[in-house]
Amino acid sequence: VEVPVEIGDQMSCFRYNYFESAGCQPRPSDDRVVTQANDDLYPKGFYWLMGPFASENVAQSVAVMRVVSWIVCFALLIGAISLATPDLRRSAVIAMLVTSVPLSVFLFASTNPSGIVIASIPTIWIGLSSGLRHLERWRRNASLGLASFATVFALFMRADAGIYIVITLADRKSTRLNSSHANI
Repeated sequence: VEVPVEIGDQMSCFRYNYFESAGCQPRPSDDRVVTQANDDLYPKGFYWLMGPFASENVAQSVAVMRVVSWIVCFALLIGAISLATPDLRRSAVIAMLVTSVPLSVFLFASTNPSGIVIASIPTIWIGLSSGLRHLERWRRNASLGLASFATVFALFMRADAGIYIVITLADRKSTRLNSSHANI
């Protein structure tokens, strides 16, 4: 993409150099430089999802991307809650409300893939928990399917989402072990 020189490769003159101030950057100019927008820091999933909404009108593109991100996040969470077992539904809603305010709600409607990952993690946990408890086959399959989709979706948004997914799976395993000991 074409960006002002000030935020192109020249900007990295102080990156990873703790003793260099940001004053090493060139003064503002009208010159443009071609650079890579992603720098391969994120998997391609977020750019694939939001790319069709990018246009010359930056303000409109950002607004549309924020709305799409918000819709995706709430669709994941509402899908998980609607498929949750009745005993899990209330605690899931309360936990999400308590932990989502204010940072998560802000990130849900951002142009940052973190919001989608933050929404995917409880979706995975609720989907797995419900999928392992449901007696109805279609609900079990739908819950496990949503958890699987949210897992793949999160991994395509941010590579480090895998760490949080592993923690979620480990927590799910300990929860299942604790509940089986309680039944003895």
